[in-house]
Amino acid sequence: MRYYPVDPKGNLDEWGAVIKRREETYQREMGEQKVAKVNNAAAYAQDLDRAINEKNQRNGVDKEGRAQEREHMLSAVQQK
Repeated sequence: MRYYPVDPKGNLDEWGAVIKRREETYQREMGEQKVAKVNNAAAYAQDLDRAINEKNQRNGVDKEGRAQEREHMLSAVQQK
């Protein structure tokens, strides 16, 4: 059953109920949008962190490989 507020004269205020319902719906939707925005921002930050970590790992492997190759070349030159 829907609640209809009563005005000071004792009449049911149907428009007041409609407006109140719309305001409650609006507030609830705004709250849900804020939560969704925060969740999306957190997920995006995690994706960026993951991408940065993967890039750093690849760069670390590349640097290690180049360092090993350099050492191998230096040792080959020194043996000659």
